[in-house]
Amino acid sequence: MKYLKCAACGKAQPVMTHCIYCGEKAGNEQVEEVAVHPNAAARLQEAEQAVRDGEFKKALELTSELTAQLPDSATVFWLRLLAGNRCKNAGDLIIHGVSEETDPDFASAAAHAKGLELASLRQVAETSKAIQKKLIEALRRTEYKALRKANVYALRDEAQMRTEACKKEIFACWEKLRRTEDELCALDLNGTLLVYSERDAVNTANRKIQQEKSALSPGGGLSEKDAAALDFRLGALLYQSENAEAQVKAMEDSHPWTAKQRTLTEQRDRAAENCRDALARLEALNREIAERTNRIADKNNTFREAILFAEGMRFFPGCTALGVDAFQEVLASAGIAGGCVIHGKKEGEA
Repeated sequence: MKYLKCAACGKAQPVMTHCIYCGEKAGNEQVEEVAVHPNAAARLQEAEQAVRDGEFKKALELTSELTAQLPDSATVFWLRLLAGNRCKNAGDLIIHGVSEETDPDFASAAAHAKGLELASLRQVAETSKAIQKKLIEALRRTEYKALRKANVYALRDEAQMRTEACKKEIFACWEKLRRTEDELCALDLNGTLLVYSERDAVNTANRKIQQEKSALSPGGGLSEKDAAALDFRLGALLYQSENAEAQVKAMEDSHPWTAKQRTLTEQRDRAAENCRDALARLEALNREIAERTNRIADKNNTFREAILFAEGMRFFPGCTALGVDAFQEVLASAGIAGGCVIHGKKEGEA
């Protein structure tokens, strides 16, 4: 592999068409090429090409073989580092995030590198550290702004106020339902008292009929006069009974109690329906509050997780949390050229 020292910014890096750090096109830079044993040169070049082409599985297989042949080659460990992180070049790796503490291949490469190759690795580590610092600052700043925009305390007060209003409405509906049911119970009692005397007359007439029947001797007979008198008395008693029954029915049909009972029954049903509606509104409010709270919590968790990943030198979750434009600003503030391409690689991708 070839390494250069940018004539514009003076930073060492693998040879590319443009400087990773300042974006200037390569020109009259100081260049060094790492010497490789002739027996492994072809395989090393093949591994290097596999990395450039994005054939990372092939590159890992080749570099695994080469580490046995060239255990002291920083280039082999560098290519293995790129392939293991699914990066095609140093720019991708810096944006992805890397350090000697988190990547053994990087530590091995740095341990065996010399000259511009070593300077290049140190520049990669230094820039990654700068990105880490700037990214964590940006994530915390954006998290704070998001929480302020969400105005959690105002949301809490609003939710509490709306919940209390719903509860008051429910209690009012329940109280109206209770009063209506109490009125119905009182009305039932009054109606029972109103028709009691007439029903008592019916019962009295029926008892007298039974008494007259019981007075008859089981085996005896009646004179014509006694039979006529008995027939008259029974007729009078039946009339009293039927008349009392008719009066009870007429009283129940025509008395204001009946209309009031219907009115109160309708009021009770409406009050019960209002209670159900008020409870449904409270349940809907609780769901709305839970959804809004969960959205805020999810957003906050996104920033928290991105910060944790950044602390472990993995930067793409931070790009997802901030957005590409904001992440590009972080890279620029850490010394990465604005033209660097951000690939949407996911954490844990093989």
